[in-house]
Amino acid sequence: MSEYAIGGVVGRGLLGPLRAARYLPTGLPVILEDIPAELARDTRFTERLATAGKAAAAFRHPSAVAVFNLVDDGGQLRLVTEWVDGVPLSDLVPESAVLPPASALAVADGVLAALNAAHTEGLAHGGVGREAVVITADGDVRLRGFGVAAALHADQAADPAGDLVNTARLTAGLLGASLDSRPGGVGPERRAVLNVLRRAAAPDPMHRYRSAAG
Repeated sequence: MSEYAIGGVVGRGLLGPLRAARYLPTGLPVILEDIPAELARDTRFTERLATAGKAAAAFRHPSAVAVFNLVDDGGQLRLVTEWVDGVPLSDLVPESAVLPPASALAVADGVLAALNAAHTEGLAHGGVGREAVVITADGDVRLRGFGVAAALHADQAADPAGDLVNTARLTAGLLGASLDSRPGGVGPERRAVLNVLRRAAAPDPMHRYRSAAG
């Protein structure tokens, strides 16, 4: 890790602590995410992470947090990602809290923009949720965890269809709505939004949207 100047812990990622760092050859600020020892000892997990991380490292989009590298620092595995000045949505809006409709839909727009680009390149996320969304200091929406989520949630199929279902449920939760019952007693605009989300998460895949763009 001689190529990195490593600072202190600045938060927590999907796997472990996040450390501020700088890539010395270029001066680029980055984030190092420590992989917990129990996961690092799991050969199947590290193989999944290496494979998924390699695919994620080839992906770049303004609404996605870039993945750069996976490095071994004397036995401590660390994932190198883009530095983003922001806060996880899960910290800003806990699971029981909701957002104003315009803000909730802005989150959905940012997530779907990242997913649409990723799916076009054959890359699924696998873990869309509040903890995977970062709201920057400028109010932008960034989706983090590409590569990591797919390796972490191996029991769940990391595929575009699953990403869309998770995005629909995330958005509905931010609106304080349920997708398990038909909307009643709400205005036409909110009803239209919930109908879109319900279709995205329909139990029958044939009734869902075919893509994030849809």
